[in-house]
Amino acid sequence: MALLYIVLGSANSGRRDVIADLIRNGTDPDTETVTLYLPEGEDPCPADEVFGKLRNTTTANWQMDEGTRMLAEAPAEGSDILFFLTQGSSDPIDQLEAIHDWAVDQGNIEIGRIFTVLNSQLAANEKGTRAWYEACIHFSDIVFFNIREDIPNKWFKDFEDHYAKECFPCLFELVKKGRVRNAAELLYPEARRMSLAFDDLDPSMADTEYEVEIEASSDEDDNDEGQVDPYFERLESGYRIKRLPDISKFL
Repeated sequence: MALLYIVLGSANSGRRDVIADLIRNGTDPDTETVTLYLPEGEDPCPADEVFGKLRNTTTANWQMDEGTRMLAEAPAEGSDILFFLTQGSSDPIDQLEAIHDWAVDQGNIEIGRIFTVLNSQLAANEKGTRAWYEACIHFSDIVFFNIREDIPNKWFKDFEDHYAKECFPCLFELVKKGRVRNAAELLYPEARRMSLAFDDLDPSMADTEYEVEIEASSDEDDNDEGQVDPYFERLESGYRIKRLPDISKFL
């Protein structure tokens, strides 16, 4: 089984630097093989040169068809870790739903963690991005504060306090010069996200005791079976109930 890590965030937020550091310092090049899926057509950046020097890492491209289907090659046999970088100038929800369905179709993928790399300057200075980032953080186990120059410390505290008051279990981490703290620990596949959308890819959800508990649950709990994540819900017209701002207008 391959562990899947999804990296959310806007374009130009340093996501590829973070991925490079997670692979370089959080995986074992002698025992673990990594496949990095990059969005077709997104502008390259200097971090791409690093990927070519990581001897346990290969890259592949993905794109979506005109609907919501993910077009990406299946992981190579024996792949241990998959990183999926989303397209940073478009709707993350469409992509998350498509990545989820693609992973289910492969049949040999478990969810590792979902990350959001936050362009702190963009989030602090463009209030219109708040709903977009809140959607990303709803799905995230870890939020990385990146591009922090000239942003006061109080802003970071207030940002974290907002999610603490809303009982978000995700962790907040600082990125320093493209580096993260304890990459191996951050890759440990422990769920700390609000969303349940990827729980069917979580091996702990298949635990026998968990299944028994579900069978013995109340009628109220039974009504929750098959519950759709609020960000995935659609109206009869096909439009999503929760609609996000167009992040490309702020980039």
